[in-house]
Parts: sequence; structure tokens; C-alpha cells
Amino acid sequence: STIDPWEMLYGQHYFVQSIQHRAMAMGADIAQKEGWKGVDNFPLWVPMLSHLVEQHWNATSGVIGETNARPYFKLQGPKCLSSSDEGANESTVRTSPCELDVAVLLGSLSARAGHGLGSAVQEVFPPHDSRMLVTAYHLVESMAPTYEVNSIDDDAGLPGVLIGRYPGDEYSGVIMEPADAKSVCLGYNCGSAWFLATHGLAEFIYASADAAAKGDMKADGMNQGYLLAAMDMALPKAKRGRCKALPRTAKELAEKLIAGGDGVLARAKHHASSDLHMSEQIYRGNNKLPGVTPGEMIGARDLTWSYASLLDALASRADAVEAVSAMSS
Repeated sequence: STIDPWEMLYGQHYFVQSIQHRAMAMGADIAQKEGWKGVDNFPLWVPMLSHLVEQHWNATSGVIGETNARPYFKLQGPKCLSSSDEGANESTVRTSPCELDVAVLLGSLSARAGHGLGSAVQEVFPPHDSRMLVTAYHLVESMAPTYEVNSIDDDAGLPGVLIGRYPGDEYSGVIMEPADAKSVCLGYNCGSAWFLATHGLAEFIYASADAAAKGDMKADGMNQGYLLAAMDMALPKAKRGRCKALPRTAKELAEKLIAGGDGVLARAKHHASSDLHMSEQIYRGNNKLPGVTPGEMIGARDLTWSYASLLDALASRADAVEAVSAMSS
């Protein structure tokens, strides 16, 4: 077991194990190319890690869960659909799916096979896998409708959506001084939308567009809900839900997904400063932090991951645009 990417929970985490799998595939490749001695077991670890990653798919709940074999639920809740309910706490009935976490999407994006070392070993759950797409759908639905800031942005006619780390997120981003001062928010749903999570969703949609353009992703009963919702992100909420069928061509689907990713980035940008400074979180509202206006930036100032996640999203967008352009030639 390891710590999770949020530095809050020990267990077996998809984010960690998917990246370990990619790293070991690269390590085995370089060891073979360089003739390293005493590392004959490297290639054996690749399928072992693949097996561990596969265990995160829960066929019963229909999602890829972030954490297996967790030791407790007290400090960090079960991340269920019901964890976002108003007044939810440790005693709330766990309505599945559970272990929903944007770290799953980020892990899938980070573990993609490149063109160099380890590229012969494919991802266990690439971003275009239908099981990953349906996980993304449930992740957005578990958080976005519960944020007051999204309702305000919807009323303003903005495209896209804001999401946070996981349903029921306990971390408000407000560090109290002195340390024994009473926290302004305790328990489930103190956490708000995050720039890095929203940027990660945009990157994930761009990766879907890239896969559609390259013929790696086919629509099916499992992923259709996600694809329709992702395309709708290009539109203000008042115009969503009108399209009931997917485009007939892969090119049109890819183009609409790129537009959906653009919509998500546009909503995130709306909450950055005029000179594009980005903090950790975008305040959700719901009176979690009295006196703070929904949509204001809170948490760590100029969080590096907020900027890095935007650059990652833009790089994936460029890949998708190039893939679509290649379809026309």
C-alpha cells in the first residue's frame, strides 16, 4: 500500500498503481536495451502490476474505483454518490458507485503509452476505454450538480462545468491559524471545485476526441452517456440535452468532443484572475465558507498543479486537433 495523490489515505490506489505499471514497463524496456544485470525480474513485475490495476474495475457498481483495501473511512469518506448529499456524514448510507475520484482520470492520462520506452506495453485502462468513460460520467454527476457555483455559472450561460476531487471531499483549503483555532468547515462536502480537477476533465475529453479521430474509441451502450454529456459541455446548460444521438461520423464526434473540452476550460478560466493566476480551489458556495462569494479562488495560491494541469490539457487538445486534421488529408 502507498499514500494516495492527495496525501490523505493509505491503500492500493489506481492513480499510483497505473503509473507504477507504466514506469515498470519503461524500466523493463531500458534494462533490456542497456543490458543491465540483476534485473531479470523487471519484466515479471509488469503483468503483476497490470493485474493490480485491473482489480480497480468494479463490475457491480460499474466504475473504476480509486482505492482498494483502504484501512479506514474516518478521515476520508467512501467517495460514494451519496457522499455529496446535503448533510452527508460517516453514518450516511453508502449509495454506489463509491471510490469515485478524479485521480482515476488523472492516473489514466498519466499512464498512457508514449512512442518511446515501454510503448509496446499498452495501458490497462486507457482514457478511451468504455469503463473509464463511464467512470468519468459518474464522477461528474456525483459532484457538479451539488456545487452552487455551477448553478450560478449555468444561469450566466457559461459552457462547461466545474468539478472537484471526489464526492464528499472534506478539505476546504482553509488552513486555520493558530492551529487550535476552530475550523470554518468540518466534515463532508467542505471541499470545492479544483482547477486541476476541472482541467483534468477537459484533458480527458480531449483524449476521447483524439481516440475517436484515430479509430481507437467506438460508441457503445456503456460510454454513450458520457459522450453525449461531454459534447454538451460546449453549450450553456439551457441548450444541453437536445442531442439524443451521437454523430454519424468519427470526425464530427471528435470535433464536438474538442468543443466540449473547450467549454470546460472556458468555465475554469472564468474563475481565474484577469492575469490568469490560479489558486487551488474555486469556492463551491452552499454557505460552506460564510462571507466568501461562490466562484472566488480559495486554498493554496498559485498551486503549481493548477498550471501544469492546464498545460497538459492544452497539449492533449493539440494532439486531438492534429488527429482530426489528419482525417481530412
